[in-house]
Amino acid sequence: MVGVFKEKSTVSVFWLALLSIGLHVHFIADPPQVICQPYHGLVYYLLQYLPGVPTVGLMLLYQIFILLQALRLNYILNEVRLFPKQNLTIAMTYVVVMAVLPDWNNITPALVVNTLLIVLLGLFTKLNQTSNSAAGTVFNIGLLAGFITIFFNNAVGILPWALFSLLILRPFRLNEIGLFIIGAITPFYLLASVLYLTNKWSSLSAFLPYFDIHILSAGQHWIPTSISLVLLVLLFAVGVVYGNNDSHKMLIQARKIWLVLFLGALCLLPGGNLVSPGGLDALQLCLLPASAIMANYFTHAKNLYVRSIVFWLLVAAVLYNNYMWIIVKAY
Repeated sequence: MVGVFKEKSTVSVFWLALLSIGLHVHFIADPPQVICQPYHGLVYYLLQYLPGVPTVGLMLLYQIFILLQALRLNYILNEVRLFPKQNLTIAMTYVVVMAVLPDWNNITPALVVNTLLIVLLGLFTKLNQTSNSAAGTVFNIGLLAGFITIFFNNAVGILPWALFSLLILRPFRLNEIGLFIIGAITPFYLLASVLYLTNKWSSLSAFLPYFDIHILSAGQHWIPTSISLVLLVLLFAVGVVYGNNDSHKMLIQARKIWLVLFLGALCLLPGGNLVSPGGLDALQLCLLPASAIMANYFTHAKNLYVRSIVFWLLVAAVLYNNYMWIIVKAY
C-alpha cells in the first residue's frame, strides 16, 4: 500500500482520497462534530455557524480540509526537494496520522488553522529561495503568525517558530527582525483598536491566550490513546534518524527546511497543555510538521515488509480507537 504513494501521479491522488474515505468510514455511525468555544479565539466566529450544516455536509467538509491540506503540504515540500524523487508520501502520512485519535476526527479550530500553517510554511520556503532582500515576505510572516495567535489561542507556539525559522533561513539582519516584530504586533493592534472603538475593550482578554498548565486527558480511553501517541512519537523519532542519515545528500537549503519542520513540531506541541482550554485536538497543530518528518521513514526505509507493518499498525490504531469510541458511546 505504501508503495502506491512513492510516485506522484493522478492514480496516487485517487488512492489518497480512497485511503482518507476508508479511514473515516466510521463517520456513518459517528459523524464529525464542530468543536469550538468562544475562548478558542476569533476562529469561534468562523465556526459557530457550522453546527447547523447537515451531517453529510460536515463529513464532506472534513474530507475536503484533510485532502487539500495533505496535497498542498506535499506540493510545497516537494518543491524544495526534500526527497530525491517527488512523491505523495507526506500527504499519505498526514492523512493517516490525522485520523489516529477520535479527537482529531472532528472539525476543530486546529484543523482550520492547519490551513494557515501551510500558507506560513509556503512563505518560509520563499525565504529559502530568496538571496536578496525579502522585506515583504518577512513582514507577511510576522503578520500571519500574529493573526494565527489571536485566531486560535492554542497556537501560541507559532510566534517563536516563525522567529526561529527566520533566523535559520535568512542571514541575520536587524531590519528584517524589526519588520517581523512589527508584522506580528499589527494584528493585536488592529484587534485592540476595533474593540476600543466599539466600546468592547473589556473583552480583549477573551481573544488572548490564557496560560494554564494542565495534563492532557483522554478519559476512559487513556490506554489506547497513550499507546497511539507513543507509536506516533516513535515514528517521529525514527523519521528524524532517517532524515539525518540522508542529510549528506541534500542541499543546504533543504537541510534548513527539515530543521524548520523539526522546530515547528516542538514549538506547536505545548499548545494542548500550556494554554487553556487545550486538549488532544490542539495537538493537530504539531502533526502538520511532524507528519513530514514521519514520512522520512516511509520514503527511506529499505525493508518493504517492516515499512508495510508500520503503516498497517497506524491503520489498526485508527480503526480500533474510532470504533471503540463508537461502542463506548453506544453504551
